[in-house]
Amino acid sequence: MTKFNLCFNCMQEGHKTCDCPNPHYCKQCKKHDHTLLHRNHRDQMSRAPEIEANSTQCEETSSSPTEPKEGSYCSFKEQRASQVLLATATIKVTDSRGVQQLCRVLLDKSSQSSFITEAFAQLLQLKRRHNEMPITGINNTCSAATHSIDIKFSSKDNKYSNVVTCFILPNLMGNMPSSVIDITNTTLKVPKGITLAN
Repeated sequence: MTKFNLCFNCMQEGHKTCDCPNPHYCKQCKKHDHTLLHRNHRDQMSRAPEIEANSTQCEETSSSPTEPKEGSYCSFKEQRASQVLLATATIKVTDSRGVQQLCRVLLDKSSQSSFITEAFAQLLQLKRRHNEMPITGINNTCSAATHSIDIKFSSKDNKYSNVVTCFILPNLMGNMPSSVIDITNTTLKVPKGITLAN
């Protein structure tokens, strides 16, 4: 927390705990710090970061100037976790019988090729081509695709359609995000008229 200059109450930048405008208090000890930083709460968490806690003085004006108020000082030995939302869209893909199957796609603007999972390729039952292609990713990790298929896809919201060659892989990614993100509250403001992919 100290390394990133974060408030111990709201965990945001730009102010000290004693100047925090957030009215919430720790649910465990009722002090002006975040519940996640409380020792009993941390002990219950299986993957809680290692924390050093010390007592320090908080520079705040009080009715008695000679008596400083006491606050909390903590420092994380682990970087704070964050969630990243990846761009996705829902499209319709035509299978071998002419039936349109709904498919969620990950839009990766830095990728030079298109990929499809083995499971979805089997569902489509389209003709495969033997087409070996090495795939290099972050930290120079390498894998390879051995087959590809051509898929015809279309938008589910307008008349746009196209054909793209997809290389078949067992999996494209793990489950993301790793926790539920509530998009109904005010933290994520989606403009009116925007249809979300999922």
